[in-house]
Amino acid sequence: MKIKKIKSNIWFSRNKSKIIAISCIVLAFVFSYVIPSFLNKNDNEKIAFVSLKNIKQGTKITEDMFGEIKVSSNDLSKSFFITKNEIIGKYAIVDINSEDLINGKNISDKPLTENNYFNSLESGKQAISVSVKSLAKGLSDKLESGDVVSIIVPNEETEDAYIPKELRYVEIIAVTDATGVDTNKNNGEENLSSTITLLVTEEQAKILALLEDTKSIHFSLVTRNNEELKKSLLNEQENTLKLIYPKTFIENTKVVENLEEPK
Repeated sequence: MKIKKIKSNIWFSRNKSKIIAISCIVLAFVFSYVIPSFLNKNDNEKIAFVSLKNIKQGTKITEDMFGEIKVSSNDLSKSFFITKNEIIGKYAIVDINSEDLINGKNISDKPLTENNYFNSLESGKQAISVSVKSLAKGLSDKLESGDVVSIIVPNEETEDAYIPKELRYVEIIAVTDATGVDTNKNNGEENLSSTITLLVTEEQAKILALLEDTKSIHFSLVTRNNEELKKSLLNEQENTLKLIYPKTFIENTKVVENLEEPK
């Protein structure tokens, strides 16, 4: 036992400087990288606010609509809010999906001004209004902005009706009364819908203009408040339009002449 202890002491004496050097390197690494990294992780975590439900454009934000999450400060910009009170009472200026971060780019102190949707038309899209010629034809005055509808066209000669392929799925961006006021912004006055404004392509707009003057159209509700289905249907409609009007073959002056009843 004494021999082993002596050998151990001799080994330690010979390697004392190496052991000290290695220990210093380890300690330096711990203090330089491990501990600061742990502290910085906590310092870099900030509170952000995320929507708990789908919030429609124009909605006044209430406390039950959003919650807190922790995110890295690197992911936050100056447009993010620090306290709940900075959000409560503001208005959604775009549609905010569930789990979206809430920031200064999607809410505002002021409610949407009337016709604000015209300021954010997507490239290649147009807005066109068509008349609601009776209560029944406008879904008993129950249509709303954001709805996806189908346009049904009666054929008096064949005593039949059909949905043009170009107008199977169309999004409503406004429903307006006879005074030109959007029905969802009329301060509680229950005025009947007079026109419906649709978000369309140039080809669809020309067809609707023709139908407005020559036919009596009905609106059929396809979906409401289902963003996933809405996106799917509008993508399907866009693909159909690409097939009907390939860019290399479009003749803008003849688009309305191509309106045919599906076979």
